[in-house]
Amino acid sequence: MTVDTKETDQTPRWRLLPQIIDDLARDVPAQIITSIPKTDEVEDGFVDFLDKTLGKGKNFETLTYVGPSDLRYPILALAANKAGYKMFWTSPRNSLEAHCQLVEASQSTIFLTLAYVAPSIHAIIDKMKMRQIVIPELADWLESKQKPVYYPFTRTYEESYLDPCMIIHTSGSTPTQFVFLSRLDASADLFVQEFPNP
Repeated sequence: MTVDTKETDQTPRWRLLPQIIDDLARDVPAQIITSIPKTDEVEDGFVDFLDKTLGKGKNFETLTYVGPSDLRYPILALAANKAGYKMFWTSPRNSLEAHCQLVEASQSTIFLTLAYVAPSIHAIIDKMKMRQIVIPELADWLESKQKPVYYPFTRTYEESYLDPCMIIHTSGSTPTQFVFLSRLDASADLFVQEFPNP
């Protein structure tokens, strides 16, 4: 299914990914934008969890996460952006020393974890004296019968296109790893042209 991104009087030429998600949720709420073997709709209830747990973000604090390669990554990225935070994705293959150097470079003080936390993640949290927040299981988000709280992204493109979006880092094959900041404009309409059929 292709989402019409042609410019109209009501559709701005440039929209950020949180705005695109809001527009789709408002205009075509039953549209499936992704799927997994279960056919339940993906619900964006994590923004409310972040807001209740951490409060509205100030100055785009960095939240660190490393976990299974699944829908949690895009859910966390969008939820963090809407709640006023940015995500730092660190590789599970990094050494403790590399993790600590990257966490320090990203200025992260909060580590989002699953209920089960690997000893290597505990070591980072302990050494860097980070706050640990246990996030819900993916099934809790996908199978929830509770209607998610609508959490609109109210800032315009002009107000927010330079806002920090996420932090990634260079490969572990380099002697010293570096972090890179991606800004929200990287998620503008030109990046997301269509949603494939699930």
